[in-house]
This record gives sequence, C-alpha cells and structure tokens, in this order.
Amino acid sequence: MFKLGYGYDSHRFLTQEEKDLLHQKGSYELETEFHSLDKKLIIGGVILEENEQIRFGPFKARSDGDVLYHAVVNALLSALSSKKARDIGAVFPNTDPRNSARSSREFVEKASRLLQESDYELIDLKVMVKSKPRVDWALVEENLQQFFTFQTLGPDIHIQATSGEDMDGAGQGLGVEVFVVCLLQHKQVCSQGGFSYSKA
Repeated sequence: MFKLGYGYDSHRFLTQEEKDLLHQKGSYELETEFHSLDKKLIIGGVILEENEQIRFGPFKARSDGDVLYHAVVNALLSALSSKKARDIGAVFPNTDPRNSARSSREFVEKASRLLQESDYELIDLKVMVKSKPRVDWALVEENLQQFFTFQTLGPDIHIQATSGEDMDGAGQGLGVEVFVVCLLQHKQVCSQGGFSYSKA
C-alpha cells in the first residue's frame, strides 16, 4: 500500500579556471557537460540572485544542473521502481546533447507524469540540502507543489538546509548536495478514506 523512495544528487560549481575558459570560449562541451555564458545557478527552480551567481555559479552539468530537482526525480523514480526508468541518468542521460542546458523542470514533469500513470500518489516529500548559497526554501516548496496538482490531495513537502560547517566539499562551498525521501500511497487507500498525511 506504500512505497518509499530515496534520492540523492550533487553538483559542484565551476572552478575559477573553468570560469575563465568559459569566458574565453563563450561555450564549450565535454562528454557529460555543457557550459555556456547564459547558464544560471538554479536550485529548486529558483534563479539565485546576482551576487550568488557571481560567487558560486554555475553548476558543472549537461543540463541546467538544478541539483534539488534532480534529487527529487531520483527519489520519485526510486519509489516507482521501474527498471526502465531506474534513475535520472537512465531517463535523461548526461551524454545526450539533447539535454544540453535543458531545464530540470522538464525532468520533474516527466517523473510526475510517471507517478500520475501509476497506482500511487505522493503524500510526503522531505528534502535536506547541504549548500552555501542562500535560497528561499518556501518558494522552492511552492515550485514543487505545482508538479502534483493532479492529485486528490497535495503532498506534504518540507525542505531543510544546512551549511555543512566547512566539513566537506559542499560545506566548503565547492558545490551542493541534496538528499530526498518520499512516501507514496496507493490510490485505492486514498479513495477508501484510509491513511492520509494530515498537515499540522
């Protein structure tokens, strides 16, 4: 009647040497990455303020690198347990040029469609972010809710964040790590008035 999903993702920021190369070339591509001057630092669908862009961004990634959205996708796919859509890399390979600078919003939309086509609904989504950049987490929670408007009841979504206290790469501001846990409930349980998450 219930399924648990766990998702993780991490992306590091461009080094100063990589930023210098980007400004020299305007854009460049590696096997699993694409970089251009118009790529922004985006976390949870929020484009960070200019001072954060200058200090940290952008992420090393093929897509826009929205690490929070990527971790959410991995959590949903983990819970759905489809062998054909095992994780985000199976659905959107970072070696595919079609995903260059692609909005990670499309990745979450795909995962939410797979959820909608399943026998389950999302009732709980908890996110832990290790990040130096400052983000309006309430706005990110609102962004995430928009992907699940097809459900009878919206999921309970909560984001927490920690700076990492300089203990590792993310804690030292070299990148961002995101951990996500989600809980799915069978639609039959919902329709029968069974267990549902009640928000405080």
